[in-house]
Amino acid sequence: MIPAAPAPPDVSTDEAIGRAAACLAAGEAAQARHWYAQAGGNPNALVELGRMFALGIGGEVDLAAAQAQWRKAERAGHPGAAYLLATYPPAGEDPATPARLRLAAEAGLPLAQRAWALARARQEDPQAAVDALALLRLAAARDPVAALLFAARAARGEGMAADPALAQVLHQQLAAHGIAPLPAVTATAATPLQVQHERPWIAIADGVLSADECRLMIALMRPHLRRSQVFADGQEGRQVQAVRTSSGGTLDPVIEDHAARRIQQRLADIAGVPLLHAEAMSILRYAPGQQYRPHRDYLPPSALAADRPAAGNRRRTLCVYLNDVEAGGETEFPIAQVQVAPRAGRVVVFDNLDDQGQPDPDSLHAGLPVVRGEKWLGTLWFRERRYREA
Repeated sequence: MIPAAPAPPDVSTDEAIGRAAACLAAGEAAQARHWYAQAGGNPNALVELGRMFALGIGGEVDLAAAQAQWRKAERAGHPGAAYLLATYPPAGEDPATPARLRLAAEAGLPLAQRAWALARARQEDPQAAVDALALLRLAAARDPVAALLFAARAARGEGMAADPALAQVLHQQLAAHGIAPLPAVTATAATPLQVQHERPWIAIADGVLSADECRLMIALMRPHLRRSQVFADGQEGRQVQAVRTSSGGTLDPVIEDHAARRIQQRLADIAGVPLLHAEAMSILRYAPGQQYRPHRDYLPPSALAADRPAAGNRRRTLCVYLNDVEAGGETEFPIAQVQVAPRAGRVVVFDNLDDQGQPDPDSLHAGLPVVRGEKWLGTLWFRERRYREA
């Protein structure tokens, strides 16, 4: 593609932004970057340019460049820039993150209201619980995901008096847009990681995610489900096979929000592996009768060679259950003779490689058939070395 010529001095900010939008619509992302950069420091243009840098749209991922654009927009008072800097903090655990998220929420940004609600709900403070409910209620007026979370709370009386009539009204409004209620989720008390087996190493912990967080992950992925695929040695890419009958999708950066990134960081902390080592999170739905037959998570040579081989193989797996399964759906390790029942917020963590870093055939495991209801599951596969750009 021939690079765009420098913008003439008489191109207005609005025209530059319009040209950027037209380029995006035409699939000319690199040109869109150029025109956003010519928009005279307009805060909206800076936010969009930063987003393109962060997501690798129109060029390589460059998080430092994205943050630089957002900081300029933040100084101009753009709440979206504050939200994005909170979501992609400049230095990992940036102490300014909570203040930025709160500022964006107070400015009325629904994504920030939803994320700040989930963050406040995790704090052991009665006022924080009140704030979380109020924020969800505000976000629900303009955000379908927040409306789903708030409807679930109203139906179950979580943090408020049960109000089935309100839940019904919200679900009717969502149904008009093709959005169904979320599956049942019951919060569980948190427990430390408890080792179930030494070799292969298998451990579980309860209450790692809250009910709100489990519902969020389901709501984010549900519109993007497709038939699950698997890697098979000797075959190119992923394939649909009878071994795995679920549907699922990948929580890529375009889908995930601030809360989803924070959730993944907490899961990585539980697994004891840097989040940058993780592949994109996979979220699966198993309907009655669906299962994942016995398999191993380490990659066969052909799949490893095709997908960032420098990151190494899948060292460790973490699975988090996202809903209450009526019957069935256990995770079984037949060689280790361990079986884990699905409970919302529970994680099971296990190693795929032995002490020498070689694939461990004893890590064989299966997702047993769902007997009644449905099963939602999130999975993070951690490589031996860095996998993610950001």
